Amino acid sequence: VEAGEIHALIGPNGAGKTTLFNLISGLYPLDAGSLHFRGVRYRHPTPERLAQAGLVRSFQQPKIFPNQSVLENLNIARLGKQRSYTQWWHAPEIDPQVADLLVQIGLADHADTPACNLAHGQQKQLDLGLCLALEPTLLMLDEPTASMSQSETVASIALLRKIAREREMSLLFTEHDMQVVFGMADRITVLLGGRVLASDTPKAIRRNPAVQAAYLSGGQADAASRS
Repeated sequence: VEAGEIHALIGPNGAGKTTLFNLISGLYPLDAGSLHFRGVRYRHPTPERLAQAGLVRSFQQPKIFPNQSVLENLNIARLGKQRSYTQWWHAPEIDPQVADLLVQIGLADHADTPACNLAHGQQKQLDLGLCLALEPTLLMLDEPTASMSQSETVASIALLRKIAREREMSLLFTEHDMQVVFGMADRITVLLGGRVLASDTPKAIRRNPAVQAAYLSGGQADAASRS
């Protein structure tokens, strides 16, 4: 994944996308090989170590603090980044970076709302905010538009592209919605059986016969052609 690139990882169910995400993000230990990130080689990466280095990931289901407000959620994430574990996170004043985050993710009007009372799409926005609070240089998103309505999906794509460009941040994401993939990605890697079948520009992937035969068939090919 190049610096500043929006890179999609696609493949049929069972291709190994989530497993690869878990390996890259340190959630699963490596049986062999190593991870190279920003010039550093990690033979035994852990999520905490990678997050502090700037590699941050989300999951298919939002990982938020449901009983805390939106503002409190973001404060907790900021303190984690600052490693200020001795501070009480009920700060009397809003951290300027947290205030900016509230605006960026579109939840400024919901700062005092308990996270559990947010709509699903808003919870995904908050989940994104928790990731951004860690100031990632590479953000990994596992099916960022899963279970979203069409309008939520459109808004989410626009938000992700905007934030990635503004922050000059790299994105690596998995997604089953081909309109999302071809509408967002600068580059696409296709997995099949745990191996890379192809990695190229969206235009080249759309025309790749092996990819068409293995994955982009039927409705998925139609969706890709419309993107």
